[in-house]
Amino acid sequence: MMGDWPGGMPPFLARVEGGEFEGWYTLVDAPNFAQFAGPFYFSFDEEDNAPVAAMALAAHHQNLGGTGHGGALMTFVDMAAFHTITPEVPDWKAVTVGVSCDFVGAGPIGGVLRCKGEILRAGGRSLFTRGLVTAAGAPVLNWSAHLMRMPTKGRG
Repeated sequence: MMGDWPGGMPPFLARVEGGEFEGWYTLVDAPNFAQFAGPFYFSFDEEDNAPVAAMALAAHHQNLGGTGHGGALMTFVDMAAFHTITPEVPDWKAVTVGVSCDFVGAGPIGGVLRCKGEILRAGGRSLFTRGLVTAAGAPVLNWSAHLMRMPTKGRG
């Protein structure tokens, strides 16, 4: 997976050098919940240049049943939704209005979650997205999200 960030890479992301996610982007120097809950990785599909997100499920992401905790998976979905809007909002200046998730499989600890989403509709401020989270090609989570662009100066 390789690709250039549309509009230039935001300062809160850096290219990964080495390892399983070499060439992807990840959050850096961002003292926020998403960096604590991850790490999350972002790239673009080689075939259609669509945004793709990934997350390696580690022991601290597990629930009492030994699989990926629903809260960890939903945090990943939120991050994937923001990456999905990259073609419309390259700097991710938006907020989450709502997310709907259906858990359809288990996220294996030690496995990698992948998500490829799509923008269903991009209006003036509202963006409607959906996607599927998979692990080793098997569905784990189906989601849809409504994000709202942050207003720019002079716009209400």
